[in-house]
Amino acid sequence: MRRFRTRAACSAAAILFIRLIPAAAGVQADDFVRRGDEQFRSGQFAEAESAYAKALAADQQSLQAVLRLGEIALLGNRFAEAEEQLRRAMKLSPDERRPKELLAEVLYRQDRFEEAAALRREVGPDLRVIEGLLYHRFQEMREVEYVQV
Repeated sequence: MRRFRTRAACSAAAILFIRLIPAAAGVQADDFVRRGDEQFRSGQFAEAESAYAKALAADQQSLQAVLRLGEIALLGNRFAEAEEQLRRAMKLSPDERRPKELLAEVLYRQDRFEEAAALRREVGPDLRVIEGLLYHRFQEMREVEYVQV
């Protein structure tokens, strides 16, 4: 091991080392999250859950890992676990919309309608539903115009 000649050099090396550890863990966590996302999209939920758990072990602040673990628990009807993970995701990123939407679903599926409704009001309307309605309305208008010509 190399010996440092001055206390300042030793301190600088220690600071650099301390800063590099989380960066390396973040890269590793990102790799696990990417792998988990691929597995999630392909329906391999058990494998995805394992990858997200590894990402969380590497980086406790990984919003995507926490969020996906909550979503997987919801899909598996493990509501207590889903609620725990989604509330954790809300703490990590209070302005994020997706954890609130999923938590509202968890609450709704447990017949906790008032809590679910309060969260849905906080989140606001689901833009995907509005887009779908507008799309269908536009298609209806095109059909009417086509028939009239």
